[in-house]
Amino acid sequence: MIRCSCLGMSEEAALVHADNFRRRLRHHSHGVHLIGGLHRDPYLHFHGLLHLSRHLRARFNDAATLTEWLRDQWHRGEVHVEAIRSTAHAIAYLARHPETVSW
Repeated sequence: MIRCSCLGMSEEAALVHADNFRRRLRHHSHGVHLIGGLHRDPYLHFHGLLHLSRHLRARFNDAATLTEWLRDQWHRGEVHVEAIRSTAHAIAYLARHPETVSW
């Protein structure tokens, strides 16, 4: 699960930046799949569930390396990465505001 800061952005601008982020990731590697949505509390931010191909998982074998790469792609603020235990729980969490979810 990733969290990207959207501080200082309107919700519309954050959605555009999230879509551009997804496109940049796919441009750099076809082994990346990202589904995500915006959350409004306690501040506007983008949450994403990131799937990496086996090749990319070997390249980014720890959270610090993956976080650094994602920060190079998200030009709008902080990026945090954390492992998840339940994909179903993560998807339900992402869908708190279904009108903002995209993939």
